[in-house]
Amino acid sequence: MKKILLFLLSIISVVFLFTGCQTSQKQKIVFLKNPQVLKNYELIPVGKVWKDPSADLRKYDKVMIDSIITSKKLKKSTLEKLNLGGLLGTDNKEFIEFVKYTKNAFERAVKKDKRLSLVDSPGPNTLILRLALVKVVPGKPLFGIIRNIPIPVGQASFIITPAAKLTGFAFNDVKGSVAIEGELIDSQTGKIVAMFADTRTETPSVINIRAMSTYGTPRKIVDGWAVLFVRALNRKPGSKLDAPPLFKLIEL
Repeated sequence: MKKILLFLLSIISVVFLFTGCQTSQKQKIVFLKNPQVLKNYELIPVGKVWKDPSADLRKYDKVMIDSIITSKKLKKSTLEKLNLGGLLGTDNKEFIEFVKYTKNAFERAVKKDKRLSLVDSPGPNTLILRLALVKVVPGKPLFGIIRNIPIPVGQASFIITPAAKLTGFAFNDVKGSVAIEGELIDSQTGKIVAMFADTRTETPSVINIRAMSTYGTPRKIVDGWAVLFVRALNRKPGSKLDAPPLFKLIEL
């Protein structure tokens, strides 16, 4: 029995390595100016990034989190728009709460760091982080069982795929995802010293507790970005930051 279980887990891992994707490198930029300067950077696991060559991010030991921008938006597919909040009429309220959660997540990450301090006004060695949530796709609790069973039936490879050619169904549209863009600004000069853009989809897993709530998986994505932001500010030149796992057995 143990051998069978280990075999199934091995198959699960292989399936998700080929079907699970967290970060998209094809994100359309809608908020950042001069998006053409953004490039893939293998040392930091985000979609695209740019840094002023003359800027030393480690000199900043204070961070100010600006208000989250939501006015710029990427289009959603029909399936991405479909969510429980929309059906119940609570989607707008839940989105506002998610925007607040995003700001709080970055503030918590900065507060936990030993080197950085969270401030609410500009000053010396202070970095302003300005974020734009350009696309937020809530999770689909009603689809939770199907999307989290990592076998051909769960992925519906031989059931849904033929229908997809007729209906345009995109399996990833069922999953919760977030697209974010950000600017790092010197608080005294107002100069942009770095920019980034990233899109992430919920981590494929066999059991995903967060997938059972509408904004559970988007919140997990934001938590990951917040931690990555702090790690990037503390990163030593030339060092590489680990990418998030492509698959988890259990996602809490």
